[in-house]
Amino acid sequence: DTDETYWEHLWFTLRMSARFLYTTIVIMIHGIFPFLLTRAGSDQIEAIYRIIKTRIPKSRRDAMDSDYHV
Repeated sequence: DTDETYWEHLWFTLRMSARFLYTTIVIMIHGIFPFLLTRAGSDQIEAIYRIIKTRIPKSRRDAMDSDYHV
């Protein structure tokens, strides 16, 4: 669906996995020490959302956005 070769897809998933791992570590550190990394976790989550959102077909993006309520 993303018009990528196997290697392009693999490289993307490895980079995203590293970003998720980094985000997990940052959030855990912030959980233990709330005064540290006060924006790093949420900044990473927003960045991940922006990256993933560009890879989702428009029809699914619109449905996701309409279902999202804060």
